[in-house]
Amino acid sequence: MLEQIRTRGLLIGGVVLDSGFDSGETLLDLQRRGVSYTVPLRRKGRGVNRRNACFAWPSGTIGEVSWVTEKTRQAVTTKAPAWKRAGQAETKVYAFAGWGDERAVKETRRAWLGRRRYRERFGIETSYRQKNQARAWTTSRNVVYRLLLEGLAHLLRQIWVRLSEQLARAQGLLPTQWLEFRLIELLEWLADQLKSVYPRNLPMPLPPNPLELQ
Repeated sequence: MLEQIRTRGLLIGGVVLDSGFDSGETLLDLQRRGVSYTVPLRRKGRGVNRRNACFAWPSGTIGEVSWVTEKTRQAVTTKAPAWKRAGQAETKVYAFAGWGDERAVKETRRAWLGRRRYRERFGIETSYRQKNQARAWTTSRNVVYRLLLEGLAHLLRQIWVRLSEQLARAQGLLPTQWLEFRLIELLEWLADQLKSVYPRNLPMPLPPNPLELQ
């Protein structure tokens, strides 16, 4: 995917990936490309090893994690902060690189930026889950039609976001205050309006005694 983006003339400042991309081969490829990244690391195997040792770091520690890939036996080294919130059962470790000018930004700042980028990705996932509420269902295999439904779902979700912003400002609410205006309510209003404008009656004649049908 990165290569496809590059061939189209687009520049990539950094990537935020989930833990499914925490392999050493992936991190080495990102390092060769000079792309900033943040990837949460998972434990490998059971017991203590060079990779799992970072999960014992005190919260707030920023250090280097090194291990050898299983298949290609390549050496991997990456910076990573350990983080454990109050009430959290396990320590989270985020492999990172880049995120800031090498001369102007310290490692602690880069680690904080990388972790913040990862936290921001949940907003993207939430947007897609909300988009699915507005997506029409179809059994059509027409790619263009399915893409149209996907685009309309994103558009409806964005309209709801904009209306929510305007309502919140009109009511003088702070960004942290709750606004009673759900996406499903907007969708129901639109559906009711469409039904009133485009009523559709489908008469279905039945025999005198439909209960006798076998």
